[in-house]
Amino acid sequence: MRHPSVKTVGHNQEEDNLGMERAGCQEGWQLGVMNQEAPKGVRRVEEKLARLLAQQGKKLQQEGEQQVQYNPEQAEDKLEQALDKYVEALGHDEKNEMAKTGQEEVKKDLEKWHMAQGDRQAQAGERTAKYDQARAGEEKLDALRHYDEALNLNPKNEEAKAKAEALRKNLAPFLDALGQREQQQAQQAEPKSVDNAIAHLEKAATSFQMAQSVAPGDEPAKQGEEQVQKDLSRLRDQLAKKGNPPPGPPQK
Repeated sequence: MRHPSVKTVGHNQEEDNLGMERAGCQEGWQLGVMNQEAPKGVRRVEEKLARLLAQQGKKLQQEGEQQVQYNPEQAEDKLEQALDKYVEALGHDEKNEMAKTGQEEVKKDLEKWHMAQGDRQAQAGERTAKYDQARAGEEKLDALRHYDEALNLNPKNEEAKAKAEALRKNLAPFLDALGQREQQQAQQAEPKSVDNAIAHLEKAATSFQMAQSVAPGDEPAKQGEEQVQKDLSRLRDQLAKKGNPPPGPPQK
Protein backbone atom coordinates (compact mmCIF):
# COMPACT_ATOMS: atom_id res chain seq x y z
CA MET A 1 0.00 0.00 0.00
CA ARG A 2 1.27 3.40 -0.96
CA HIS A 3 1.42 6.22 1.58
CA PRO A 4 2.18 9.92 1.08
CA SER A 5 5.87 10.75 1.13
CA VAL A 6 7.01 12.10 4.50
CA LYS A 7 9.25 15.17 4.28
CA THR A 8 11.17 16.96 7.00
CA VAL A 9 10.24 20.51 7.95
CA GLY A 10 13.59 21.69 6.60
CA HIS A 11 13.01 20.08 3.24
CA ASN A 12 9.52 21.54 3.03
CA GLN A 13 10.83 25.02 3.75
CA GLU A 14 13.68 24.66 1.27
CA GLU A 15 11.33 23.47 -1.46
CA ASP A 16 8.96 26.36 -0.73
CA ASN A 17 11.81 28.86 -0.92
CA LEU A 18 13.03 27.43 -4.22
CA GLY A 19 9.52 27.44 -5.60
CA MET A 20 9.15 31.12 -4.72
CA GLU A 21 12.54 31.88 -6.25
CA ARG A 22 11.59 30.10 -9.47
CA ALA A 23 8.25 31.92 -9.63
CA GLY A 24 10.04 35.23 -9.19
CA CYS A 25 12.46 34.47 -12.00
CA GLN A 26 9.63 33.40 -14.30
CA GLU A 27 7.61 36.52 -13.50
CA GLY A 28 10.59 38.72 -14.22
CA TRP A 29 11.15 36.89 -17.49
CA GLN A 30 7.52 37.34 -18.53
CA LEU A 31 7.62 41.06 -17.69
CA GLY A 32 10.81 41.54 -19.66
CA VAL A 33 12.81 42.24 -16.52
CA MET A 34 16.34 40.83 -16.09
CA ASN A 35 16.36 39.97 -19.81
CA GLN A 36 18.90 37.19 -20.36
CA GLU A 37 19.44 36.59 -16.63
CA ALA A 38 15.90 35.39 -16.01
CA PRO A 39 16.17 32.08 -17.93
CA LYS A 40 19.48 31.39 -16.20
CA GLY A 41 17.89 32.02 -12.82
CA VAL A 42 15.02 29.67 -13.57
CA ARG A 43 17.49 27.01 -14.67
CA ARG A 44 19.54 27.36 -11.47
CA VAL A 45 16.42 26.96 -9.34
CA GLU A 46 15.31 23.90 -11.34
CA GLU A 47 18.72 22.29 -10.77
CA LYS A 48 18.56 23.07 -7.04
CA LEU A 49 15.09 21.53 -6.81
CA ALA A 50 16.28 18.44 -8.67
CA ARG A 51 19.23 18.03 -6.29
CA LEU A 52 16.97 18.39 -3.25
CA LEU A 53 14.43 15.87 -4.58
CA ALA A 54 17.17 13.42 -5.56
CA GLN A 55 18.61 13.63 -2.03
CA GLN A 56 15.18 12.89 -0.58
CA GLY A 57 14.85 9.97 -2.99
CA LYS A 58 18.23 8.60 -1.95
CA LYS A 59 17.25 8.71 1.72
CA LEU A 60 13.98 6.88 1.05
CA GLN A 61 15.79 4.35 -1.12
CA GLN A 62 18.27 3.56 1.67
CA GLU A 63 15.44 3.20 4.20
CA GLY A 64 13.57 0.86 1.87
CA GLU A 65 16.60 -1.32 1.19
CA GLN A 66 17.23 -1.66 4.92
CA GLN A 67 13.68 -2.93 5.53
CA VAL A 68 13.37 -5.41 2.67
CA GLN A 69 13.99 -8.49 4.85
CA TYR A 70 12.28 -7.33 8.03
CA ASN A 71 9.29 -5.28 6.87
CA PRO A 72 8.51 -6.06 3.22
CA GLU A 73 5.37 -3.91 2.93
CA GLN A 74 7.05 -0.83 4.35
CA ALA A 75 10.09 -1.52 2.17
CA GLU A 76 7.90 -1.43 -0.94
CA ASP A 77 6.29 1.80 0.23
CA LYS A 78 9.66 3.48 0.78
CA LEU A 79 11.02 2.32 -2.57
CA GLU A 80 7.91 3.52 -4.38
CA GLN A 81 8.25 6.91 -2.68
CA ALA A 82 11.92 7.03 -3.67
CA LEU A 83 11.02 6.31 -7.29
CA ASP A 84 8.47 9.13 -7.24
CA LYS A 85 11.12 11.53 -5.92
CA TYR A 86 13.62 10.57 -8.60
CA VAL A 87 11.01 10.96 -11.34
CA GLU A 88 10.04 14.36 -9.95
CA ALA A 89 13.71 15.38 -9.79
CA LEU A 90 14.25 14.42 -13.42
CA GLY A 91 11.23 16.50 -14.33
CA HIS A 92 13.15 19.52 -13.07
CA ASP A 93 16.56 18.50 -14.43
CA GLU A 94 16.79 15.52 -16.76
CA LYS A 95 20.59 15.53 -16.43
CA ASN A 96 20.65 15.01 -12.66
CA GLU A 97 22.92 11.98 -12.28
CA MET A 98 21.83 11.05 -8.76
CA ALA A 99 18.20 10.87 -9.88
CA LYS A 100 19.02 8.95 -13.07
CA THR A 101 21.13 6.40 -11.23
CA GLY A 102 18.71 6.18 -8.30
CA GLN A 103 15.75 5.63 -10.58
CA GLU A 104 17.40 2.64 -12.23
CA GLU A 105 18.53 1.20 -8.90
CA VAL A 106 15.09 1.50 -7.33
CA LYS A 107 13.42 -0.09 -10.35
CA LYS A 108 15.76 -3.07 -9.96
CA ASP A 109 15.10 -3.19 -6.20
CA LEU A 110 11.33 -3.16 -6.77
CA GLU A 111 11.56 -5.77 -9.51
CA LYS A 112 13.55 -8.05 -7.21
CA TRP A 113 11.10 -7.38 -4.35
CA HIS A 114 8.07 -8.27 -6.47
CA MET A 115 9.74 -11.47 -7.69
CA ALA A 116 10.47 -12.53 -4.11
CA GLN A 117 6.93 -11.77 -2.96
CA GLY A 118 5.51 -13.56 -6.00
CA ASP A 119 7.54 -16.67 -5.24
CA ARG A 120 6.48 -16.57 -1.60
CA GLN A 121 2.79 -16.30 -2.44
CA ALA A 122 2.99 -18.92 -5.19
CA GLN A 123 4.58 -21.37 -2.75
CA ALA A 124 1.96 -20.55 -0.11
CA GLY A 125 -0.75 -21.20 -2.69
CA GLU A 126 0.67 -24.62 -3.46
CA ARG A 127 0.67 -25.57 0.22
CA THR A 128 -2.81 -24.17 0.87
CA ALA A 129 -4.27 -25.90 -2.20
CA LYS A 130 -4.09 -29.20 -0.33
CA TYR A 131 -6.86 -28.16 2.06
CA ASP A 132 -8.42 -24.84 0.92
CA GLN A 133 -8.66 -24.11 -2.80
CA ALA A 134 -10.43 -20.80 -2.36
CA ARG A 135 -7.74 -19.38 -0.12
CA ALA A 136 -5.11 -20.85 -2.43
CA GLY A 137 -6.77 -18.94 -5.25
CA GLU A 138 -6.29 -15.67 -3.36
CA GLU A 139 -2.63 -16.45 -2.76
CA LYS A 140 -2.04 -17.44 -6.38
CA LEU A 141 -3.73 -14.25 -7.58
CA ASP A 142 -1.47 -12.24 -5.31
CA ALA A 143 1.57 -14.05 -6.72
CA LEU A 144 0.38 -13.28 -10.25
CA ARG A 145 0.00 -9.61 -9.36
CA HIS A 146 3.60 -9.48 -8.14
CA TYR A 147 4.95 -11.16 -11.29
CA ASP A 148 2.96 -8.73 -13.43
CA GLU A 149 4.37 -5.80 -11.45
CA ALA A 150 7.89 -7.12 -12.03
CA LEU A 151 7.13 -7.29 -15.75
CA ASN A 152 5.84 -3.72 -15.73
CA LEU A 153 9.17 -2.63 -14.27
CA ASN A 154 11.18 -4.79 -16.65
CA PRO A 155 9.36 -6.19 -19.70
CA LYS A 156 12.44 -8.28 -20.48
CA ASN A 157 12.15 -10.29 -17.26
CA GLU A 158 11.71 -13.75 -18.76
CA GLU A 159 11.50 -15.46 -15.36
CA ALA A 160 8.54 -13.31 -14.33
CA LYS A 161 6.87 -13.92 -17.68
CA ALA A 162 7.27 -17.70 -17.43
CA LYS A 163 6.02 -17.84 -13.84
CA ALA A 164 3.01 -15.65 -14.60
CA GLU A 165 2.07 -17.83 -17.58
CA ALA A 166 2.43 -21.01 -15.52
CA LEU A 167 0.14 -19.59 -12.83
CA ARG A 168 -2.51 -18.56 -15.35
CA LYS A 169 -2.60 -22.02 -16.93
CA ASN A 170 -3.64 -23.66 -13.65
CA LEU A 171 -5.58 -20.83 -12.05
CA ALA A 172 -9.15 -21.54 -13.22
CA PRO A 173 -10.10 -24.26 -10.66
CA PHE A 174 -8.92 -22.05 -7.82
CA LEU A 175 -10.86 -19.07 -9.15
CA ASP A 176 -13.93 -21.32 -9.39
CA ALA A 177 -13.47 -22.27 -5.74
CA LEU A 178 -13.00 -18.64 -4.76
CA GLY A 179 -16.19 -17.65 -6.57
CA GLN A 180 -18.12 -20.48 -4.93
CA ARG A 181 -16.89 -19.43 -1.50
CA GLU A 182 -18.09 -15.87 -2.11
CA GLN A 183 -21.47 -17.24 -3.22
CA GLN A 184 -21.79 -19.17 0.03
CA GLN A 185 -20.80 -16.12 2.08
CA ALA A 186 -23.41 -14.08 0.19
CA GLN A 187 -26.09 -16.60 1.17
CA GLN A 188 -25.01 -16.39 4.80
CA ALA A 189 -24.91 -12.59 4.75
CA GLU A 190 -28.24 -11.99 3.00
CA PRO A 191 -30.58 -12.43 6.02
CA LYS A 192 -28.66 -9.77 7.96
CA SER A 193 -27.39 -7.44 5.25
CA VAL A 194 -28.34 -7.31 1.59
CA ASP A 195 -25.50 -4.85 0.99
CA ASN A 196 -22.93 -7.33 2.31
CA ALA A 197 -24.49 -10.11 0.26
CA ILE A 198 -24.19 -7.99 -2.87
CA ALA A 199 -20.54 -7.23 -2.08
CA HIS A 200 -19.78 -10.97 -1.84
CA LEU A 201 -21.68 -11.68 -5.06
CA GLU A 202 -19.72 -9.00 -6.90
CA LYS A 203 -16.49 -10.65 -5.77
CA ALA A 204 -17.86 -14.00 -6.90
CA ALA A 205 -18.71 -12.56 -10.32
CA THR A 206 -15.18 -11.20 -10.67
CA SER A 207 -13.68 -14.59 -9.81
CA PHE A 208 -15.88 -16.45 -12.29
CA GLN A 209 -15.14 -13.91 -15.02
CA MET A 210 -11.41 -14.22 -14.42
CA ALA A 211 -11.68 -18.01 -14.52
CA GLN A 212 -13.32 -17.83 -17.94
CA SER A 213 -10.68 -15.39 -19.19
CA VAL A 214 -7.81 -17.75 -18.31
CA ALA A 215 -9.73 -20.90 -19.29
CA PRO A 216 -12.35 -20.24 -21.99
CA GLY A 217 -15.02 -22.90 -21.82
CA ASP A 218 -14.80 -23.27 -18.04
CA GLU A 219 -18.34 -24.56 -17.51
CA PRO A 220 -18.44 -24.29 -13.68
CA ALA A 221 -17.34 -20.66 -13.96
CA LYS A 222 -19.93 -19.93 -16.66
CA GLN A 223 -22.76 -21.47 -14.64
CA GLY A 224 -21.51 -19.77 -11.48
CA GLU A 225 -21.48 -16.35 -13.11
CA GLU A 226 -24.98 -16.84 -14.53
CA GLN A 227 -26.35 -17.69 -11.09
CA VAL A 228 -24.49 -14.81 -9.48
CA GLN A 229 -25.90 -12.32 -11.98
CA LYS A 230 -29.44 -13.58 -11.26
CA ASP A 231 -28.88 -13.22 -7.52
CA LEU A 232 -27.40 -9.74 -7.96
CA SER A 233 -30.39 -8.65 -10.02
CA ARG A 234 -32.80 -10.02 -7.40
CA LEU A 235 -31.05 -8.34 -4.47
CA ARG A 236 -30.66 -5.03 -6.27
CA ASP A 237 -34.36 -5.08 -7.06
CA GLN A 238 -35.08 -5.64 -3.37
CA LEU A 239 -33.02 -2.60 -2.44
CA ALA A 240 -34.65 -0.49 -5.12
CA LYS A 241 -38.15 -1.39 -3.84
CA LYS A 242 -37.11 -0.37 -0.33
CA GLY A 243 -35.86 2.95 -1.66
CA ASN A 244 -32.20 2.12 -1.00
CA PRO A 245 -29.78 2.31 -3.94
CA PRO A 246 -27.51 -0.71 -4.34
CA PRO A 247 -23.92 -0.28 -3.11
CA GLY A 248 -21.58 1.22 -5.64
CA PRO A 249 -18.95 3.91 -6.17
CA PRO A 250 -19.62 7.28 -4.53
CA GLN A 251 -21.38 9.86 -6.70
CA LYS A 252 -19.24 12.77 -7.84
